[in-house]
Amino acid sequence: MRSGAALAVGVAVTLTACHGDLPDGRGGAAASLPSLVSATLDAGPGPGDRFEAASGAERREIARDVRRWSTHGRGPVPSGFAARQVTDDAGVTVLTETALSRGWGLYAVRPGARDLVIEVPHPRADEASEVIGVGLFASTKARALLVAGADRSAGRRAADVAHNATTPFAEVSAALASTQTTIVQVHGFDQDNHEENLRDVVVSSGTKDVTTPVRSLAEALRHKGFDVCVYDGSACQALAATKNIQGRAARAAGADFVHIEIARGIRTSEDRRATVVEAITAGLDQPGS
Repeated sequence: MRSGAALAVGVAVTLTACHGDLPDGRGGAAASLPSLVSATLDAGPGPGDRFEAASGAERREIARDVRRWSTHGRGPVPSGFAARQVTDDAGVTVLTETALSRGWGLYAVRPGARDLVIEVPHPRADEASEVIGVGLFASTKARALLVAGADRSAGRRAADVAHNATTPFAEVSAALASTQTTIVQVHGFDQDNHEENLRDVVVSSGTKDVTTPVRSLAEALRHKGFDVCVYDGSACQALAATKNIQGRAARAAGADFVHIEIARGIRTSEDRRATVVEAITAGLDQPGS
């Protein structure tokens, strides 16, 4: 995947470049979560690159093992992956590929944490969405962070995990969903590409229903001064995520799903990114969210 500039998120983390294969987890060099995310994205399939499809058995193995680690803090490690501790967040383990060319994703888990999952399906393609995702995982103390490992256009868009149910990312998301789970998926949009007057943030459940988490996040974002459009069946339909694979799986499991689209001008501003992270965190802390 194409490399991007390191970006800070207001939680005292930076993305540190790290190229090539990651250590195999047996005495490898210590690393921060942002550096592991950066390494994954630097080495994964980029625009126009080949994307290797995972078999059903491989997807199920990855999902099963990530779920065990997120629950127990230990367990089998999927074939081709390593379990890494991070230097910047005690208790967090990262399951990531030892050779990153497949682009099957990075999965950070915090066992025993609140049943909240942060997802970044289009890292770098939605510029700095991965930075916001890492910031939210840290600030909310979420149970899991899922980051796709390939550019969404790789493999003739087979790597677009939000619209392809046969990816490890989709399988892991579904495995983590239950009636107690809230899934927050971070995306980005460019105002110039949409006819509607969309300014800052679009929040949606993926359906016309304005759920409690959607309402809480919208209110928290507005409190911080952001212009927010909430999908209610008509407004901001183009960014409503009604066909999102993770949203459909979450609803089937009885989980809450929140799809957040953030304007590029906010995502590329360090200060405004930090404010978005703060607002979303506050919204998720509201009762019922």
